[in-house]
Amino acid sequence: MGVLVAVILFTRTSPPAPAPVVATTPQIAALPPTASAPAGAALAATVIPAPTGLPAEAELTIDSTPREVEIYLGKEKLGTSARPLRLRRSDEKVKLTFKAPGFAPQDIEVSPSAHARVTVSLVKISVAVKKKPGGGDLEY
Repeated sequence: MGVLVAVILFTRTSPPAPAPVVATTPQIAALPPTASAPAGAALAATVIPAPTGLPAEAELTIDSTPREVEIYLGKEKLGTSARPLRLRRSDEKVKLTFKAPGFAPQDIEVSPSAHARVTVSLVKISVAVKKKPGGGDLEY
């Protein structure tokens, strides 16, 4: 009788290395695997909030006639047109009032959602001269 001998070799292969995590918005950064982590353990990640990139304030540049006007939000004076005006960034409109001596005030609604240029032209107030009744020419 013959003897049949079979040799079976088993090889153990390690699992493939995890694919690198590519950061996108929101940014996800992979944590390095620990030596005590069992094979096939889930990869842990830390979420880093993405920056918005927008400043908290919007800057409004005022082009005005007359050259310098006062700017109000309600009764609060915010500044003048001599310098850019900074408002808290918002999608909601706000009503600004522009004033200058000798000119009629003007209200304009603006949306401080981004930096912008606002043009304002105030109307000069005309001064009426009253005549005396019955008088015509001036006497010297």
